[in-house]
Amino acid sequence: MSNKVEVKICGNQSLQDVQNVVELGFDYVGFVFAKSKRRVHPSEVKKWIKNIPEEIQTVGVFVNPTLEDLQNFLEEVPLDIVQLHGKETPSFVQEVVQNLPQRVWKALHYHEHILEEMERFKDVDGFVIDSSVKGQFGGTGKTFNWDNVREYQAFADEKQKKLFIAGGINPENVHDLLQKEISGIDLASGVEVNSQKNKSLLRLLKERVEKTHVS
Repeated sequence: MSNKVEVKICGNQSLQDVQNVVELGFDYVGFVFAKSKRRVHPSEVKKWIKNIPEEIQTVGVFVNPTLEDLQNFLEEVPLDIVQLHGKETPSFVQEVVQNLPQRVWKALHYHEHILEEMERFKDVDGFVIDSSVKGQFGGTGKTFNWDNVREYQAFADEKQKKLFIAGGINPENVHDLLQKEISGIDLASGVEVNSQKNKSLLRLLKERVEKTHVS
């Protein structure tokens, strides 16, 4: 595992959000295209991502799409990564991996047998482990039990997959999570004020991630 902790800032809703994330040099900028309070229109995102430097990767979050939906969408909006955040089956995800040039991540909602589920989706390029909240696919602002995240990281390292922990992470609690030596974190509400990405919170997050990773 690399010592560098990769950070994805998801649920960006405006050009200003994107500019703040890019200016501070985070690794991934994410957009939600599924039904959500953070849903954005593809035509807007297409404009926003034109000037994102190559080293910052763009991620689109989709819930239960068809392969055709994804192919048509990606012809219009050239994203780097597709994140499947719904109840997609392992066979469907495998089909997506085989038919799209983009990397594919699978979001899994935390439960006691998450390692078994990761095994079922081992064809993907990466995993996002998120909190499980009834009726919501993500963006809950709630953490899950982090006691076993080292095991999830070990599985991801063994399979050479990316791993991101999501759900309720913010600048105040990020240090506790990073002590568990995980390789990636995924935030949305934890760096927002009034539904907008807040530059002060983003900067504080960056400082704390870098400080923890250096120590």
